[in-house]
Amino acid sequence: MERVIELEGCTVVLNTPDISDEERAKRRKAFEEATARFLIRVEEEMSRK
Repeated sequence: MERVIELEGCTVVLNTPDISDEERAKRRKAFEEATARFLIRVEEEMSRK
């Protein structure tokens, strides 16, 4: 079963068995970068409070 996650403008589809390892690595990198942007934004917002 596929799961779709949207984070900081990056849509990631998880549990997709029919993709290549290269595509999986590319998606993982994009998700990690989106996660980093999200955490930076949260940290900036927390420091303003």
